[in-house]
Amino acid sequence: MAEPHLDDLRAEAEQATRTYQELRRNFAVLQQELAAVRGQATSPDGFVRAETGAHGELLDLRLDGRIYRNPDATALARTITETVASAAQIGAERTRAVNERYATGGMTAAGMNNRLENLDAIQERLMERWPE
Repeated sequence: MAEPHLDDLRAEAEQATRTYQELRRNFAVLQQELAAVRGQATSPDGFVRAETGAHGELLDLRLDGRIYRNPDATALARTITETVASAAQIGAERTRAVNERYATGGMTAAGMNNRLENLDAIQERLMERWPE
C-alpha cells in the first residue's frame, strides 16, 4: 500500500494534469475564435468599407466607384483612416469579449500561452527524470 503522502501527491498530480489538459483545450478554442474575429465598418457616405482582424490589421478595403465623382484626396484619406479605425475598434471589442470568455484569473490569451509554455517545459523536464 502506498504511503499517505504519496497518495496525496498522486492525487494532486492527477488534478494538475486535468487542469493542464483543460487549459490546453480552452487555449486551442480561444486561438481559433481569435483567428476568426473580424471588425467591419462602413463610412457614413457608404463609399468606404473596411475589415480588420483581431489585432486591428487591415484585411480588406473596398472603395465604391462613386468616390471619384467628387475627387478630394484629403477627404478620402480621412474617410479611409476613420473607417479603418472604426473597424479596428469593433475588432478590438470582439477580441476582448472572446478573451473574457476564456480568461481565468484575468489571464489573457498571451498569458495563457505563456503559462502553457511554462507547463510544457515543466512536463518535459519531469518526463526526462521519470519516464513512463
